[in-house]
Amino acid sequence: MSTLSTARHGTSEERSTCARVRESAPAGAEKSSNMEGVSQMRELRKEVAIAAPLEEVWKVWTDAEALRFVSKRSNIELRIGGAYEWFLDLPPDAEGRRGAEGARVLAFLPRQMLAFDWGFPPETPTLRSSRAKTQVVVLFDEVEGGTRIQFAQTGWDDGAEWDAGYAYFDAAWDSVLSRMKGHLEAEHGRSAT
Repeated sequence: MSTLSTARHGTSEERSTCARVRESAPAGAEKSSNMEGVSQMRELRKEVAIAAPLEEVWKVWTDAEALRFVSKRSNIELRIGGAYEWFLDLPPDAEGRRGAEGARVLAFLPRQMLAFDWGFPPETPTLRSSRAKTQVVVLFDEVEGGTRIQFAQTGWDDGAEWDAGYAYFDAAWDSVLSRMKGHLEAEHGRSAT
C-alpha cells in the first residue's frame, strides 16, 4: 500500500487489527454508547507502507533524535509509563504547553507495536485544559519492499469538541505519516509501490 487510508469501520482484516488495538487500550476508555445502548468504538485509523527497513521506521517512532524532522524537540523514554512527548513547533498555549506534554508510553513490543496516550491541541481548548487523552496504537509489519504501519487512535467521547479533535487529528496524522514516509524513503532512495 502506498497511500494513507482512514476508516471508522472496515473489512474483517481491518476489524481484526482493531481488535488487537482494543486489547492494548485501557479497559473502558475506548467505548461510547449509541442510542440503542450498544457499545460502539470510534476509531481514527490510518495505514501506510514505507519503503524503508522496519528498524528505521521503528526508530523514528521511538527515538527523539530520529524524530527531529517531525518534532525538533521530543522527550521519549521507551518504557512502560515513560514519557512520549512531542513538543512540535507550535506556539505555546495559555499554560505554556507546545505539544504533547504529559503523554506516556502505555505498551510496546520492539519493532512490532507502540501504544501511547495523546492529548489535544489548542484548537480544542476545553479538552486540552482538562488534559483529556486518547490512546494511540501503532503496529509495525515488515512487508516486501519495506514496512507497513497500521495506526489507530481510540478513546473518543461524544460532543462537538471531541468531533473537532477527531477532525484535527485526522488531518494531522495524515501529515505526520506522509512526512515520515517522504523522509524515510528519501533516505533509502526508494518508494513503496
